[in-house]
Amino acid sequence: MRLDEEGFCGLEGGKGRPLFRIYRWNRLCVSIGRFQEPPQGIEWVRRPTGGGVLLHGWDISFSLVDFKERWGSSPKNVYMKFSSRLLGVLKALGTEAKVEKYAGKYDRKALCFFTPSLGEIKAGSRKLVALAMRTGRRAFLIQGSVYEDFDYERASELLGVDEVLLKSRITSLREVGLDKEKFLKKLWQTLEESVQSS
Repeated sequence: MRLDEEGFCGLEGGKGRPLFRIYRWNRLCVSIGRFQEPPQGIEWVRRPTGGGVLLHGWDISFSLVDFKERWGSSPKNVYMKFSSRLLGVLKALGTEAKVEKYAGKYDRKALCFFTPSLGEIKAGSRKLVALAMRTGRRAFLIQGSVYEDFDYERASELLGVDEVLLKSRITSLREVGLDKEKFLKKLWQTLEESVQSS
């Protein structure tokens, strides 16, 4: 998270370059949006982007830092263009998914995966890819997350949310039948092309 923010601040300040990252977490924890209150009873980090509480440890996280002018005339255009490229990754691998076209009401206490918001990706009615963005005068940072797998029972214990409810809102690469190595390879290729050609 710190490296993502440093990349954004560097580009915004005229000292950096466009970059992307793909990373995993070495233990279970949560990240919280820029304006959320820290949770109790679990390790947490604050994201430089917005959004709700996001449980890490079973997910693949990724980020992209680039110049706004290379992606669109508004933050929404940037966000939706990036989202469409992610959708292309999933569809190229044979996954039925769609981009959420409506901005849900934001609750600062909410779990990130509970309500698909504008530009995020769903498989059926369940969120598969979570996204959040931060923009500056000249640069933007998009952070995303997709679960390789999800332990609903353990997550219920950690988050204090009913297991059945979690299952109705969240899905993972395994559940949609997507090989994680193929996904990682295609995601890497797409992010690399984005930095080179946007």
